Amino acid sequence: MNAFSWIESVWQIGMLYAVQSTILILGVMAVVRLCRVRDAAVLSMIYRFTMVAVVVSPLVTVGMKQAQVDGWWPVTPTQEVAAEANTSFSTRAIAMPNEFATSGDVPPQRIENEAVPNEPVALAASDLQPVFDVPPPNELAGVEDVGDETILTTIDATATAGAGAFFVCRTIAVAAWLVVSLALLIRHGRAFLSLRRSLRRSVPASSEIQALCDQMARDLQATSPRVICSPYFESPFLSGVWNPIIHLCSDDVGMMESSDDAEIRDVLAHELAHLKRHDLIVRMVNHAVLSLLFFQPLLWRLVDWIEGTAEDVCDDFALGLGASRQCYARRLVDLAERCDFPLGSAVGIASGNSMLQHRVKRIMEDGRRLSTAAGTKAKWSAAAVSVAAVLIAGLSFTPAAIVSAGPPRDLAIAQPETDESTQLPEEKLAKTDATAETPTSAEVPLGVIRGTILGSDGPKAGADVYWWRSRVYDDDPMKPVKVTTDENGKFELKRTAPAPDQVGVWEMSELMVVRAKGYAFNTASPRKFGSATGFNPDWPEQNSQLPKPGATFQLNKEGPAVSGKLVDIEGQPIENASVRIRWFSKRWFRNSGGGIQNSRPKNPVPETEEDLIRDVNRLVNTIEQVPLRDALPRATTDAEGRFRLTELPADCFFELLIERDGFESTTLVVRNDGGENVVTVPQAEGYAHKPPTKLYPPNFEAVIGPSSVVMGTVTDAETGQPISDALVKTNLVNNQKLTSTRERQHWMTRTDKDGRFRIDGLPAGNGNRLIVHGPKNEPYIPVEAIASESTGMPANRTYKIDFKLKRGIWAEGRAYEAETNEPFQGTIAYYWFRNRDLETTYPGKIRVDVDGQNYTDADGNYRIPVLPTAGVIAFSTGNRDHARMAVYPRGYGEFELIKYRNANGGYPYYDTAPSFLIPGNYNRVALVDPNSEESVVRVDLPIRKSQPIPVTILDPGGKPATAKLEIYGGNERWGWQDKMPKDFVVEDLLPDERRKVFAFDRTRDLIGGTIVEHGEGKQFEIKLSAAGRVHGRLIDADGEPITDGELIIEWGDLRRDDRTAIWARVEGKRYAPSKIIPDDDGRFEVLGLSPEWQYSARVSRDNRMIGRAFRSLVIQPGEDRDLGDITIESSND
Repeated sequence: MNAFSWIESVWQIGMLYAVQSTILILGVMAVVRLCRVRDAAVLSMIYRFTMVAVVVSPLVTVGMKQAQVDGWWPVTPTQEVAAEANTSFSTRAIAMPNEFATSGDVPPQRIENEAVPNEPVALAASDLQPVFDVPPPNELAGVEDVGDETILTTIDATATAGAGAFFVCRTIAVAAWLVVSLALLIRHGRAFLSLRRSLRRSVPASSEIQALCDQMARDLQATSPRVICSPYFESPFLSGVWNPIIHLCSDDVGMMESSDDAEIRDVLAHELAHLKRHDLIVRMVNHAVLSLLFFQPLLWRLVDWIEGTAEDVCDDFALGLGASRQCYARRLVDLAERCDFPLGSAVGIASGNSMLQHRVKRIMEDGRRLSTAAGTKAKWSAAAVSVAAVLIAGLSFTPAAIVSAGPPRDLAIAQPETDESTQLPEEKLAKTDATAETPTSAEVPLGVIRGTILGSDGPKAGADVYWWRSRVYDDDPMKPVKVTTDENGKFELKRTAPAPDQVGVWEMSELMVVRAKGYAFNTASPRKFGSATGFNPDWPEQNSQLPKPGATFQLNKEGPAVSGKLVDIEGQPIENASVRIRWFSKRWFRNSGGGIQNSRPKNPVPETEEDLIRDVNRLVNTIEQVPLRDALPRATTDAEGRFRLTELPADCFFELLIERDGFESTTLVVRNDGGENVVTVPQAEGYAHKPPTKLYPPNFEAVIGPSSVVMGTVTDAETGQPISDALVKTNLVNNQKLTSTRERQHWMTRTDKDGRFRIDGLPAGNGNRLIVHGPKNEPYIPVEAIASESTGMPANRTYKIDFKLKRGIWAEGRAYEAETNEPFQGTIAYYWFRNRDLETTYPGKIRVDVDGQNYTDADGNYRIPVLPTAGVIAFSTGNRDHARMAVYPRGYGEFELIKYRNANGGYPYYDTAPSFLIPGNYNRVALVDPNSEESVVRVDLPIRKSQPIPVTILDPGGKPATAKLEIYGGNERWGWQDKMPKDFVVEDLLPDERRKVFAFDRTRDLIGGTIVEHGEGKQFEIKLSAAGRVHGRLIDADGEPITDGELIIEWGDLRRDDRTAIWARVEGKRYAPSKIIPDDDGRFEVLGLSPEWQYSARVSRDNRMIGRAFRSLVIQPGEDRDLGDITIESSND
């Protein structure tokens, strides 16, 4: 649990104790007064049961929460706003074909006339984060970017600032609580130790007094304590839980021994009564509880009642054993005048002045019935009432949500619209999710969402609430469903079901947007309003108990608006252009302490270029929910080309989508937190292949270029008949390759009944490429074409492309667990082994590597069109189910393809189209080889767990290592991982695979490695030894430092040569962790080199190798070698 969650939990538990103890104690006061209870023994019993209820009731409350019993939790509206405002959205990349997969410095492989690098690259077993996977929760700690995943936090500034202030107050309160409680506990501990020391300086009482005590103890049926005399205390008392001792004052003993034994009998009777009633244990518990809950004044009062009634009962014991009322009362007054009172570790006969008058008056009351014990009926009644009170408090005040660490629970990603014919019957929709079971990850939750929207002055009437269900790669995203709040700020929204033929249903997520005039828009999850949502199995916390339905949602005042003017290339205003928000991101501030925070501090540090690169890249490299642009504020330019966007949160960056017929559909990046000039922001590391981003100020003017229009027809290649409902979209725009659906939603269309299509808004020029898919129910093979002059280009820049599609063969099957038959859900890709004779029979260039098309259903079933030739069906779970898939090998089933394997030093890739196949990028690969006579071919995809291989890791002295290590090779998905060496296993090794495993102890600079493989009786160990390191300087042929290059592993040597190893990752680095970037002088340092292995490194620039830094380097234990200047010849580029 992180610090924030821990403080929130402590705060809420404290609130729970304060509220429930107040209710219980006030309830007891009311019952005692109404029932006129006067009997001391009965009152003592009632107050004791009350203390038990006060302690136990909140524990029962939390226990009921863990048992998923819904109820109340002390979350203030501000906390609710803060919790919602801090919702994070983590966009997940879906497994895509190898054309898009890049690793290290090698770009993707192409076929035919496309550029092919010097050698293929495999992602399997590399130290990069795989393009298709995002690490599980423990691997994501502290990560800002992993591959193409970017975590975007959407936070409203006002809510966040308020939440920050309240959090600071809560932190101070929690700290004060803990400090004072600790001080009180220490005080009691010191008193206990002082009492223990006094025992060593005390002497036993006379044998007569001890004998008298033994006799009286037998009469009372109590354990006989020791009696001692001490000069250090002014009054008698009882101490010791396991070995009880009655302490007598030395002066009192002398005085009592000089007279009759009546007074000493009274004292012993009183203390023995305490012993019989276990008052000492009760007192110690009471004071421990008071130390922890000192802030509850009623609890102090309850403890006074418990101790006061205990003294009353013990007084009655003494009177019952023959004590003279007058002498006993006088004795109490004498003790009160001169005594000091022990702390919670003892109980005595004396009492303070506040209680003394009551005790004396009660003792002297003749004719009163002595109260020494409660009756059986009273005991059972009090016990029953206490249990009922605890259960009622627990049931009535069970928390709806307990703060806990973990991933964001409101992940929401776009999904498709459903028409009325697909909606569930009204009676089914009426059932709320609060009463339904929480769905599994493969189920789509339905039901009604209800809630109340609050403005600054209470319920907000007329607020718009949007909801949709979608996924990242979605060719047909649904339009948001919109409802408006009534005069009480309440809304009710019925969720529709996805279409029956909708693919990727198991990956659908939901999102809501709330808007109102004068307020900043805000996002929310249906869970915020008590409605169940689907969840990623990697984040089980998402499936936690729902809050109560109908929760409130606080809006915050709007921030600065964004205004602009759009003109064409001749400077003329563009009228009626649509301006929509694609995505937005909160600015992160640097505080005076050097930390990063997402709320504006009082004195923010001026923004640096590093801050700007971080914030802007978070925005532009995120895959947004496509329906979001229809829910967020929008505008249309006037006759002067001007527009104004309002209802925006403060301190944000926005991606604006500009659209108008005849003009290029353009994305502009704007900020609304100040600035006057347009700034060019470079791409962050890992995105250097993309152009820099132009950042506009809140009030700007932008030039929008003219567009190209692409139009044409899609027909059947054999019959010539038009194909309706074919999907036409772009995958190359202005020579920039598109790798996700998000970049082409506005350049996508479907053919009409005559097979015609038209796409406007593409940039002018020849660099636009289109791909077309047939209808979902026909096995047409997708093809692509480039819009150029050869396809027809009239004077108005309208390109014409006529596509002809040819049918293939359906490949059908199911992905499932081989032993349990449980389904896997994921994406399906198709590759075929090159067959140029067959390819020429298909018009156009065949392309089947496209996202958003080929998914399994919830039961693992799939269907995909294939060619009548040998090929491969490849399955990947994508960026989900990591915890489950960690024990399954990557590339399972490759043995079926082995005869097609490329003979390149054992490098695991296959010469396939539309791109090279690397099996390690997938969970399962299978051979598909239909003939032209078949219409359907069955290819099932069972996946079997890998047998774990234990590896023993030893210190240099030969003893098992105990400290956490950085380990490479434990799981092929993650490269380097932080692992404990005890019980370490390699999880996902293929049956015929050999793998290098390395362990690095950064603290002690120790390194070691081994090669593991399957085999009965085989044992593997890694013995750590002193690691070496090398450093040097990269220069070009002119002697100038190379600062834009990268030092990376020579992957060919690592795979082919058993002696070549991988060096340690760069500390704190997650993306490409073994890639080393030289400094401004070209200098670099490589750590974690083992003397038992050799190392090779090459230098690359812009994803191309330009030279080698060293090869087959061997280091001595603990050596720090200077390689000097290493010249990289530019001719190698």
